[in-house]
Amino acid sequence: RVQSTPIIDTKQVVETALNMPNLTEKTKKKVDAMMGKLTPVVPWYRDSDIEGGAAAGINNLAYAYENGLVVERNFEEARRLYEQAASLGNSAACNSIGRFYELGVGETEVDREAASRW
Repeated sequence: RVQSTPIIDTKQVVETALNMPNLTEKTKKKVDAMMGKLTPVVPWYRDSDIEGGAAAGINNLAYAYENGLVVERNFEEARRLYEQAASLGNSAACNSIGRFYELGVGETEVDREAASRW
């Protein structure tokens, strides 16, 4: 199986930053505040894009789930969202879901026929 590698794992970066020995309390508070602003955006973004059928937004959210950006990495949710965005005509999502099936990303079974359909 091929596991996608995140470009940037936001949670890991923040955790690493917060554990740096020379980090001041003031900086730690700024990082915490920044994460507090980012994290609540995901449920709003998710609900508004899925309910509104915005293919590009659904594709972006799938990418976030695939790579663990702000949300916890979840390949199953990423695949489901890519399929939804692809069914709405998003070509990037078609490519991504094809890659999931071609390479067996996450728990996806390798299925070359399904990959070629996307």
